[in-house]
Amino acid sequence: LGENVILIDNGDILQGQPTVYYYNYIDTLAPHLTAEMMNFMGYNVGNMGNHDIETGPAVFNRWVGDCQFPILGANTVNTATGQPHFKPYEVLHRDGVKIVVLGLITPAIPAWLSENLWKGLRFDDMEQTARQWMKTIREKENPDLVIGMFHAGQDAQLMAGLYRENASLEVARNVPGFDIVLMGHDHAREHKKIVNAVGDSVLIMDPSSNGVVVSNVDVTLKLRDDKVIHKTITGVLSATEGYGISEEFIRHFAPQYQIIQNFVSKKTGRFTKTIS
Repeated sequence: LGENVILIDNGDILQGQPTVYYYNYIDTLAPHLTAEMMNFMGYNVGNMGNHDIETGPAVFNRWVGDCQFPILGANTVNTATGQPHFKPYEVLHRDGVKIVVLGLITPAIPAWLSENLWKGLRFDDMEQTARQWMKTIREKENPDLVIGMFHAGQDAQLMAGLYRENASLEVARNVPGFDIVLMGHDHAREHKKIVNAVGDSVLIMDPSSNGVVVSNVDVTLKLRDDKVIHKTITGVLSATEGYGISEEFIRHFAPQYQIIQNFVSKKTGRFTKTIS
């Protein structure tokens, strides 16, 4: 069973804690701790989130380089080349089955972040990009299963009159070919099946934030002559609380933990008067 597990992350991992702040901006020479942790856990694929872009190219490019697995972003385009800055999709093989994971990010980043953080990049519309890459995936890869990993929520709206924000559900419905769409960004739990434009079922999952639950998807494929003749796809939002803490993980990262503890415990000043 272990060989047939795929572990994927949907972005926004480079902001929010002193842990990442320290390795983003203080110790910029050591391997990025977030990458080391994800490598240790055996992640197969990652995806860019808007808060990863927010750290700036020096940080996110270094982090991507430290990850021993691809970080995706089909609609983050290098304006000089017209090509995706990150890998658009990843092909995974499991037990004779070919799986493609396509990564997209919310395009509304220019509405929130100053251009110095994404200079030389543009963020294309999710649906247009998905349509373009689905054509390539079908023609070039001929996959048995397609997973959309979208750092965007499900309630679409127009941001700044330009960017279709939270368009995950629109993509799942309007671009045929996805079996599963994993959402993020909006911190809202979701678990349902929808019917797309050609009448196929698509599983939609969103585990909200902070790893309280994970999107746990089971796929059973029936093959005949190496062709998939039947798919059963089910999902559940699995609570992580009952699993406890990995002693091996804690031991492995004890030195970095101590470095962070020392960093956040440093005295930065002294109050000379009572404040209220």
